[in-house]
Formats: sequence, structure tokens, C-alpha cells
Amino acid sequence: MTQETMTAAEYKAAREKLNLTQAGLAALLGVTRETVTRREQGAKITDEAALAIASLVAARVDESEGI
Repeated sequence: MTQETMTAAEYKAAREKLNLTQAGLAALLGVTRETVTRREQGAKITDEAALAIASLVAARVDESEGI
């Protein structure tokens, strides 16, 4: 049994922390809004997808801290 990189709830929470719509996140990640919706509803989130959204959150945190 392997552990998921990111759950659907964590993915959605990250999007909401970025204050983005599903369409807005999709545009930044280069995927469709439907892909974001599927991930938030429990579709497998690849390591690449999890890393991409985590990088966006980290960049936003750095910006807010003036780094």
C-alpha cells in the first residue's frame, strides 16, 4: 500500500489558499478546469501535479513574507 502524495481535500485547500477559482488554477497549471474538478473530487493526483500546486503555494507564501 502506498501513501498518496496529496489528497483531494488538500488539493482543494491549496487552491483556496491561493484564492483561485478552479479555472484560474487550471490556467496556471496548463490543464483544464475539468481536470482540477476531478482532482478535487478524488481523481488520482500525480506527484507532478501535487508538486506544481505546492510550488505555487510556497511562492505565494514567500511573496507575502517579502522574500
